[in-house]
Amino acid sequence: MFRSVYLKLTILYVAVIMAISLFFSIIYYQSSVRDLNAGFQRQSDALHRSQTGMMFFQQSDFQTVITQQLDESRDHVFWELIYVNFIILIGGAAASYALALYSLKPVQDSMEEQARFTADASHELRTPLTAMRTETEVLLRDKKVSIDEMRSQLESNLEEVGKLERLSSALLTLARHEHAAEMAFEPVPVQDIWEDAQKRLVAKITQHKAVITVSANELSVRGQKDMLVELIVILLDNALKYSKPESEIDLSARHDGHSVVLTVRDHGFGIHASDIPHIFDRFYRVDRARSQSVDGYGLGLSIAHQIVQQHSGKIEVTSEPGKGTCFTIKLPKAA
Repeated sequence: MFRSVYLKLTILYVAVIMAISLFFSIIYYQSSVRDLNAGFQRQSDALHRSQTGMMFFQQSDFQTVITQQLDESRDHVFWELIYVNFIILIGGAAASYALALYSLKPVQDSMEEQARFTADASHELRTPLTAMRTETEVLLRDKKVSIDEMRSQLESNLEEVGKLERLSSALLTLARHEHAAEMAFEPVPVQDIWEDAQKRLVAKITQHKAVITVSANELSVRGQKDMLVELIVILLDNALKYSKPESEIDLSARHDGHSVVLTVRDHGFGIHASDIPHIFDRFYRVDRARSQSVDGYGLGLSIAHQIVQQHSGKIEVTSEPGKGTCFTIKLPKAA
C-alpha cells in the first residue's frame, strides 16, 4: 500500500518542481532571446552607419550572417535549458522519492505499530474469553455437575474476569498517557515518590518479604506527582515479579547537573541482552516461557516509558542474567 503512496507523492513533488523549473526556464529563454535580438540589432545599426557606402549585396550578406548567429544563439539557449531541466527532472525525482520516504516513514511506522498493538490486544483479550467459554460449555454439558464443581467454575471465571479488568485498565492507562494534554508540573520530593509507591505495593512487598533500601538525599524533581508515583510503582512491581523472595531492592536518587537521576535496582533474574531493546514495546514479555506464570500483559514498561517521555526525561536499563536489573530514570530537577 505504501509503495503506491510513495510513488504518488513522488510524482506530485516532481510535478511541482518541474512546473517551477519550466516557468522560470520560459522566462529566462524569453529574456535571453530579447537581449540577443537587441544586441544584434545594435551591432547591425552601428555597422550600417559606419559603412553607408557599402554595396547592397554586401549589406545583404551581413544581414544573413547576423540572422544565422541569432538563430544559433537561440538554439544554444534552448538546448541548454532542455539539458538543465532534464538534470532537474532526474535529480528532483530522486530527491522527491527520498523526501516521500522521509515524510511517510513516521506514518508507516505508526500504522504498523497500531496494527501490532491491535493484534496483540485481540490475542490477549481472546485468551481469557476462550478459557471462560470452553470451561463453561464443558460444565453445561455435564448433567451430573455438583455444587462444588459449579463453585470452582465460577471462581475460575471470576479470575479470568479479573485478568480482563487488569488488561482493560492497562490499555486505558496507555491510551490516556498517549493523548494526555499538557500537564501542570510542580516540584515533587523524591522521598514522597518512594513512600507513595511502596504504600501502593505494601501487600506485594510483605508477601515477597522484600528488603527495600531507600536513598533520596532531599532531592526534588519537576513533574506530576501521581504519574511519577505510577512510574516507580511499575518499576518496583517489575522488580518484585522477577526477583526471588526476600531479595533486596534499592531505590536511590542523585544529582546530575540540572537533572535528578532515579535508580531502581533489583538482584533478581536479570534480562538477556537480546531482550533489552524490546522491553519497552507493548505486550513484550521477557523470557516468555518463564513469564507465563508471572501476572501481567507486558504493558507496564510501555506506560513507564511514556510517563518518562511526557516529563522530558530519559529511561535506560542495564541488566545481567542472574545478577539483576537496574532501571535509571533521568528527570528535570525542580527549580
